[in-house]
Amino acid sequence: MSLSFPLTQAGLLRLLSHLHEVADDKQTALRGRLQHFQRLKFPPGVNTGRGKPAAYGAGSLVALSVAFEMLQLGMSPEAIVALLNHYRGALPTAAGYAGHLLSGKFGKIDVPDYHVILFDPAALASLQSTKSGLSGDERQFYMNLATFRGCKIKELNNEFWVSRLSLVNTTTLIFRISDYLNKHHGVSLGDFSNALIWWAKEREEEELAEMFKDRTPHD
Repeated sequence: MSLSFPLTQAGLLRLLSHLHEVADDKQTALRGRLQHFQRLKFPPGVNTGRGKPAAYGAGSLVALSVAFEMLQLGMSPEAIVALLNHYRGALPTAAGYAGHLLSGKFGKIDVPDYHVILFDPAALASLQSTKSGLSGDERQFYMNLATFRGCKIKELNNEFWVSRLSLVNTTTLIFRISDYLNKHHGVSLGDFSNALIWWAKEREEEELAEMFKDRTPHD
């Protein structure tokens, strides 16, 4: 089996179709969902312009797979992109963690140690009172921000101070992506885990550089 990674857009659509069991006659609708994210320039750095085919590496596969899970939870693409762009480090953290688990260096990991992201989708924010002066989209965004967190499943007991939360199990999701890539594209566990860890480190370095962009290092 030949190695084909990163994925083309067609390969990405087949992955998403597999993850969400999309019917054959709904593939056009699935492509439309992906194109909506592309118009929002999500994930960053993938949509390279007219005539240049997109290539989806480990980071963009994780980002879009999580985004589609959030679509399943009733959020709009705009709300998803706003939230994930605000918490830019959340997905690299989840990916790096899963990458280390896939490497096998830490032995067998039980479900309580799986990583999740949780948040209030606030899908009915547009129906709430306008007394605050905020638009429905703004109210939704602030409610998303107030409840967003990444943690291990065993730490969830600390989160039930709210009446409503949605959860994406990023570890299980990334394991499913890894299994699919291995079976259908010949991507080994080692290659994918290394790509996840590299993406996590790369994003960490980017964020650190952004924090110090206005400062000149002293000799």
